[in-house]
Amino acid sequence: PGRRLNAKSIPAAWAPGIIDGRLLVVSPFGPGQRRVDRQLAGIRNAFVGALAQEIFVPFARPGGAVATLVSALVAQGRTVLTLPDRENEGLMAMGATAWGSDALIRKMRGGGG
Repeated sequence: PGRRLNAKSIPAAWAPGIIDGRLLVVSPFGPGQRRVDRQLAGIRNAFVGALAQEIFVPFARPGGAVATLVSALVAQGRTVLTLPDRENEGLMAMGATAWGSDALIRKMRGGGG
């Protein structure tokens, strides 16, 4: 989340994944960040992008903060995936790769593209 983590902020449904070592929940924020704002969301997104080898961005407003992040991630050699839609032509021009929803679902399930 774009704020601090505490035991109350983690949904109970995540507990089995955490206990089994299949889910790791991290945050770059300390106890002072209690509410999400635009700046914290940007820091969170950059943090996630720095950890990811691949990232899925379904849409980013041209010239917006997410589009700027996509540009930086592509420049760092990260793989950015998006949906093949006219609205995403800007992302694809930056270097994002368009994948259809069926291919993305297969990839998420570990079946590649």
